[in-house]
Amino acid sequence: MRSLILPFVATLCSTASARPSLNADPVSNPAQVVRPDWSSAPQGDRVLPRLETTAPLDGAKRKEVLYGPWNLKAGKTLSKFEMSAKSPCEEQDCIVTAMQYTSRYDNGTEILTSDGIWMHHCVMSSYDRMTSMTPLGPQILWAGGNERPTLRLNTRYKYGIDWPSNVNFLLEYMSAVKQDVNVSLAVTYEYIPKSSPEAENYRDSYLMWNSVGTPRYQNGSYAQDNKNLQYTVPESGVLLQAMGHMHDGGTRVELYINDKLACSSKMFYNRRPGYGSLTVPASSHSHATTTLARRDDPSHHDPFGGKHISDPGQCTSFGRVEKGDKMYAKAYYNTKEYNVMNHGGSVEAQMGIIRVFIGPDSTSSEISSEGDDE
Repeated sequence: MRSLILPFVATLCSTASARPSLNADPVSNPAQVVRPDWSSAPQGDRVLPRLETTAPLDGAKRKEVLYGPWNLKAGKTLSKFEMSAKSPCEEQDCIVTAMQYTSRYDNGTEILTSDGIWMHHCVMSSYDRMTSMTPLGPQILWAGGNERPTLRLNTRYKYGIDWPSNVNFLLEYMSAVKQDVNVSLAVTYEYIPKSSPEAENYRDSYLMWNSVGTPRYQNGSYAQDNKNLQYTVPESGVLLQAMGHMHDGGTRVELYINDKLACSSKMFYNRRPGYGSLTVPASSHSHATTTLARRDDPSHHDPFGGKHISDPGQCTSFGRVEKGDKMYAKAYYNTKEYNVMNHGGSVEAQMGIIRVFIGPDSTSSEISSEGDDE
């Protein structure tokens, strides 16, 4: 299954009139109750709060849906393709405005990286909604990995994902523990039923997925881009959100629009509990097994531990793109400062992805409520 996920080679959008910049869309009210701190951070350094710590916006409903459980064998990899996954919308049409992933044990406890279990990726898709531009095809809805990020599309504008009736996902877990364990995917959805008055001005967005592919491991600092594989923006609109995805060893992913830097998504290590130690080097950690190990060169193995990417910085409501604009990504790595992962003696491929959600002008409607981002 991993071969379907790793060859991400893609590009994205750009702007013609009002060009985005790293400091575009300044926030004038950072003390707003729904976003007490993240919105005052620079674009690309913004880490959205976990959904469980905030109130839903615009009268939305919120629920966590469990998928699974599946049995993850000790020290092994588990890949699943789940079809017709349960919808959050309770047999009614809805707009999903925010999402986040995590994983849980049978008793409901959250599975953490420090437990020795890694969610390599989860990619959601639907053949009922073919609006995306990605290396995997137009059916992709969203994706995430072990950083378990929070996606929110309505920080300023009334956009979301017009949730399809039939959804699939491709999922992979890796184990570094000595016993089998059941794992479940837990997805928290924030959504607005289309039948509710609050949904009246909400519209669908579309996704553009830029990737530098799967660069080979190198020892030290290096970068890679996909400038030769740029995407062309199909429809003008507002840049709702951009967020990078990397494996350990990555430091940031940049989005370029018409050859101008539009967003630099910074990777934060160990920002949340459960990812490892900020101060103790990886080599001093001692866990149950070294099946899932870390290394900073192909000949050196360390016990599982140390620093892991916990949060990708985001750009929110950060400008515009025009039809015909060009997008590409550039990713940066530092394997001297941050060890990379390996599993079963093989180095995990590096990644450099930045996913961008765009709200098309043809259906745009700006929020003038609690969700304003400026």
